[in-house]
Amino acid sequence: MTFRNLNLLPILFFILLSLSACVSTGSNVSSGFGDSTRTLAFAPLNGPPQPVADQLAQAFATAAVNRGLTLTPYRRRRSAYVVKGFITVVPGKNGTTAVYVWDVLSPDLQRLHRISGQSTDKQRADDPWSALGLETLRSIADDTADQLAIWVAAR
Repeated sequence: MTFRNLNLLPILFFILLSLSACVSTGSNVSSGFGDSTRTLAFAPLNGPPQPVADQLAQAFATAAVNRGLTLTPYRRRRSAYVVKGFITVVPGKNGTTAVYVWDVLSPDLQRLHRISGQSTDKQRADDPWSALGLETLRSIADDTADQLAIWVAAR
């Protein structure tokens, strides 16, 4: 299986800009010029094909906003933290399991924290990525956003 780098951040940022009309003036959409300690930039994601990355980006954008996290463009590097992730899928008897690892890095890319987990979808398919449903991707996004929010709040 080969993995390719996917730049998840532009997708997340676009989604957040779209969501910004629904958020109060204290929204968590940033132009990248603030230095909030709750500001995160996502590095290119390794693992999923583009359609899965798009769905995950949508789910994560919603989860991040709901938890008071601010996302900024990765290329601007004006965030308190950079989040670098890897996701893979493993087919099994009971369905398809997505395994994920997110490293939270300092602006100079030193690892500060690691979040990992897994979520299983009861579906199976020849292409394991196609077996992951939206609820599984939302579960990954919610768990990741919860853990990021807890970690950032404790800093």
